Amino acid sequence: MEEINLLNKAKEIEELAQKAEYKLNSPYVTSNIYGFGKHLKEYGFFLDSLPICIYMDHGITFADKIPPHEINNDAPSMFKFSPRLVKIYKSVSTKPCYTLPSPYVFFRKKRKITISVHAEGTVVFPAHSTPDVDNLTNWEEYVRELNQLPVEYKPLTICLHETDIKKGLHKFFLSKGFEVKTAGAIMDTRFTERFYDILRQHKYSISNLIGSYAFYSVEMGIQFTLYGKGPAYFNRNDPNIEKGNYTSYETDTYNYAKVLFSGFQYKITSEQKKFVEYELGLTEGIGRVKTALLLYKSFFIYWKRNRSVH
Repeated sequence: MEEINLLNKAKEIEELAQKAEYKLNSPYVTSNIYGFGKHLKEYGFFLDSLPICIYMDHGITFADKIPPHEINNDAPSMFKFSPRLVKIYKSVSTKPCYTLPSPYVFFRKKRKITISVHAEGTVVFPAHSTPDVDNLTNWEEYVRELNQLPVEYKPLTICLHETDIKKGLHKFFLSKGFEVKTAGAIMDTRFTERFYDILRQHKYSISNLIGSYAFYSVEMGIQFTLYGKGPAYFNRNDPNIEKGNYTSYETDTYNYAKVLFSGFQYKITSEQKKFVEYELGLTEGIGRVKTALLLYKSFFIYWKRNRSVH
């Protein structure tokens, strides 16, 4: 019976990771991924029927240089969350680039999503892989680390990325007795809703890598802790980063974040809050009206250019 239950749970998780029934239709993948585009349209008063013709960040990044795909695209303009990255972008490209407040935060506040009164335990976000970058972490060792967490952090819920589910990692964690969840297919516009529904049910969030989830946790008042041995990334085929062992994400900004979030966190510090709000574009981001003007302007530039080609 237990084996059947595990198989059923695994199947439910796999179905969520595979189905993207509600998609956007934009020419740039970064405007489609993780539900960002859906909430950007609402923030910028943009018609739902029109494609977003702006290239944008698809998450928080600690990079100190701009990857090729953000430069080598034909989008009329660029949106980035961190003012730090906008400055770097403008130093290497003439494409107009603007600081956009993360659409996730706009969505959360507009929908009045807060921590549940029944919140308990910790949501764990293991550092995720990509189709081109494998995570060679010793997962048995990682589970031993999780089991050593203080009692106040338990129970634990593992939240997995679509890519790792497709690689079967959910089955491993289920076999170890963990509750496993996912926000679903990354191209599904319902990703954001699922993400916050998982997050709000917990008092703490933890990962062995500081990622976007850390920022969205802290922004809504959930303490984030960097815990456990970092990922063992190996890049097989991503042209935007070094081949083989991938460690270049450990920039000065990342190391600063490590100082902020290492050690068990039981309250959100003023330094953490300031850092999170800055990197999410909340302190210097453009407003809704300017966003609307840029969205429509970029659409008409893209439409006119492609119309003339045909």
